[in-house]
Amino acid sequence: MKKLLLSFFSMTVLFASYGQVVCSVEAPAGIAGGYGHTYADANSGWGSPDMTDPLNAVIDTVMLADDGTADDSLACNTLVNDLTGKIALLYRGTCEFGTKALNCENAGAVAVIIVNNAGAPISMGGGNDGANVTIPVFMISTNDGATIRSAMDNGDDVVMFLGSKTGYYDDDLGLTKQGCTSAQQYSTIAPLAVDDTEFSVSLSSWVYNYGNNDQSGVTVTADIEFGGSSVYSNTSAAQSILSGDSLLYTFPDFSQTSYSSGEYTITYTIDMGGVTDEYANDNEYVVKFLIDDDVLSYVPIDETTNEPINSSGIRPGGTTVTQYEACIAYMDPNASRRAVTAIGFNASTYDPDATTTLVGKFVEAKVYEWNDQFTDMTDPAFAQPFVSNYNEVGLAEYSYTTDDQGAAVVAPLNEAVVLQDNQRYLFCIVTYDTDVYFGHDNAVGYDQNMNTYLQPVMMTFDGSSWFTGWSDPTYPTITVHTIDAAAANVEEENVEITAYPNPTTDVITIPLAGMEGNAELFVTDMTGKTVISRNVNMTGSNLKVDVTSLPAGYYTFTMNFDNGQVANFNVAVTK
Repeated sequence: MKKLLLSFFSMTVLFASYGQVVCSVEAPAGIAGGYGHTYADANSGWGSPDMTDPLNAVIDTVMLADDGTADDSLACNTLVNDLTGKIALLYRGTCEFGTKALNCENAGAVAVIIVNNAGAPISMGGGNDGANVTIPVFMISTNDGATIRSAMDNGDDVVMFLGSKTGYYDDDLGLTKQGCTSAQQYSTIAPLAVDDTEFSVSLSSWVYNYGNNDQSGVTVTADIEFGGSSVYSNTSAAQSILSGDSLLYTFPDFSQTSYSSGEYTITYTIDMGGVTDEYANDNEYVVKFLIDDDVLSYVPIDETTNEPINSSGIRPGGTTVTQYEACIAYMDPNASRRAVTAIGFNASTYDPDATTTLVGKFVEAKVYEWNDQFTDMTDPAFAQPFVSNYNEVGLAEYSYTTDDQGAAVVAPLNEAVVLQDNQRYLFCIVTYDTDVYFGHDNAVGYDQNMNTYLQPVMMTFDGSSWFTGWSDPTYPTITVHTIDAAAANVEEENVEITAYPNPTTDVITIPLAGMEGNAELFVTDMTGKTVISRNVNMTGSNLKVDVTSLPAGYYTFTMNFDNGQVANFNVAVTK
């Protein structure tokens, strides 16, 4: 299988691709164990070492950084304490991550741990000073930071290990997201997954022996849950794995005679046959997939907002790239049942001086027929330039009127595109602006998926060449919105709906009596920004939409029905 990977500039550092890079408390015993984290690497303008190399691992005592300005140091100024040989602990806020880390390194720190000030660890950009930082930089959550800080305040010496755990523990097996299979896409369109002849999930997982000891009697269990109930469970035969080696465990495919729409959860779990794993945090891997009425996506979709999750904005690195296309690939034997009406995405800008915004930026969303002929990624015909025969069949244009950094937006196509069976497509977003970064996420790993399904997931164009992905695997936060193909061939008909009460302060009621099927609801503000997006199943007589979180103003409600009809109406929200 051939790949050509592209390096990138990132506003942020992406999560580690593989699970051997850990952030672990070694002492005291009461708080010992692995902690969720992100860490800095060269892809985002840091000079920090490659943390996947075991030689760059750090184990030492944690000390609070003190710049003399706050109890919870932000380390934005020259430090007043000596951190020689210590791991610096500090807090997010006020200044760039790179500035904080460089101040700690200048004070003698061998590594830096930044505690987030608002929840889970996020990705970090190096900013102006990141390239000058040569020590590891990690981030942990607010709660984990409080746990470590409490132990330090109680007088405990907190010792932490940061880096690749390969060879660090004697008994240590692990799973990685890139080594486990899941559904071919995170979100599969329900009308194209009617039964087991149209949709199934391949299940397999690589198990890595990071420890110094050989292991025997190792089993893996694959479970799938839906709606709180088990719909699949299979345990492998026991196997042996030598130290430093790995083994692929395979399972029967998951399939059903019919599928309910909703989110399914796959859990892979290692059992070491009575041996206690010294680092058990990666003995389980959980990955989800979604069967959605209308939307195709390779990245997770937030259940509450119905929008794709975005970890970072990235663009090709190296020389200046004036045309950048981020695409997802797709082909289905029953695609002619659906028509594409819109493409969703998110974008952002990055400027250390904060002088660049999205206002006035222009993004195109395109549908290409990808006509290069190859069976799969092992086919000799799948080779550079990868994408040479393609034809634009759909276009949307989106202009930013507000600075919606990282916010999900939806660009309606000028005309719906009825898909064709077994035709390969690229769904792309395009910018000609060097300041625009497109949203990506790597919560789901697709390496083992591509080894199993053998079909490309994404393609990226840097203005001169096409690439099969990024050097650090991550995937565009593109959503493809579809309707029934038959509806696309029906002349659009406006449906008159009178929502009430209007104006409203909290809830708007939309009457749906006599209507059947599904619809997509979009609510936009006066600038054209999408503020609410959700799928609607018209099983009741009324749809209630909570607008209490919206500021006072006028909003346009648009409902795209499966039968091709459209409803538009305005609502005034008062406070």
